[in-house]
Amino acid sequence: MATAVEEMEAIKKSLIENALKGRWDEIVKIYKSKPAAYETKITKAGDTALHFAVSDGQVKIVEELIAQMKTSPDLPDLRIANEQGNTPLHVAAAMGNVAMCKVIAHLHPPLVGYQNVEGETPFFLAAFYGRKDAFLCLHRFCRSESLNGTAYARRKNGDTILHSAISGEYFDLAFYIIQLYRGLVNSINEEGFSPLHILAGKPTAFKSGSRLRRHEQIIYSYLGSAVKLVLKHIALFRLILIMDSYWQTSGGIATTKKIQEKKRKHTWALQVMNELLEDISAHEYAGNVGLVPKKGTSDDPEETVPYGIEASGSVVKKAFMGDDLSPHQTADSGALHYSLMNYCITHDFALVGHKDYSNYSPVSYPGHSESRQKRYNAIG
Repeated sequence: MATAVEEMEAIKKSLIENALKGRWDEIVKIYKSKPAAYETKITKAGDTALHFAVSDGQVKIVEELIAQMKTSPDLPDLRIANEQGNTPLHVAAAMGNVAMCKVIAHLHPPLVGYQNVEGETPFFLAAFYGRKDAFLCLHRFCRSESLNGTAYARRKNGDTILHSAISGEYFDLAFYIIQLYRGLVNSINEEGFSPLHILAGKPTAFKSGSRLRRHEQIIYSYLGSAVKLVLKHIALFRLILIMDSYWQTSGGIATTKKIQEKKRKHTWALQVMNELLEDISAHEYAGNVGLVPKKGTSDDPEETVPYGIEASGSVVKKAFMGDDLSPHQTADSGALHYSLMNYCITHDFALVGHKDYSNYSPVSYPGHSESRQKRYNAIG
């Protein structure tokens, strides 16, 4: 008769073999007959078969495994995590798989706020990787279960979901976060960075910081507010054909889509900036500051010199509006960053009292120096 240890080893071996060969139906059978399989770790990273199924995108199998776990007299602990502290819900959120997020969170809603070793919750990771639908799904769980989403919105280094969305240039998601969690607008991480710092270090998020070639500038201007209209696309295609011949460019449709995406990003970034400026408060900054932001540089040829923003909301708005620049002119001409930079340098204004602001650049701020793709590969 096999000992308990030998039986566990047999279960582990069977799970590994079937997972590697993609025989998911066999794993479901093992879950049905051997409840001990629920918490059996099958990889060196400490993943269970459920982790493995989630990372492999096996929605149907995940649903079946969860359904089987629900039949257990003792509800299995879905908080079981791998070496990084990630639960299956962390993995599903990072992947942006809404169906898997729903089925896992429904079984145990508090998992939405369970932290990994970096202090990141599934809720946080959805924002970090720009998984808008998964983020909104987990937000709804927080609301319906009376969970405190704000408490799940920070990791150990003080970064919030808003810092992360802006840093990753997921500006549409950042806009939604501001609407849902407005208290995060003035949040400061341990390095002294606010969401507005991060946005100020993203010059390519605005037209003024994007180096467009002449034909790209024409396309950009031509897109206008009706960029999604079919007839506009047809006219643009004809324009591309003419310019391809004149400037000897190639990939007209791809070029148009690329520029359209840039304009979309610029539009969302401007909306985010407007929202941040609307809520920024010198009083709140005075009681919520961290360390002086570090200087940094960027080698990205697509970026111009980043510009600074000082702490007083009224001063920012004055620089934004300008005595001779209307809001429309500022947004349309790309003079926003130029106006902000000159006002800050002229008046020696800077967040947390940093005088040498002309060289300040949050592009390289420590909270996001790691590669998101590298992090994502490690999670999945």
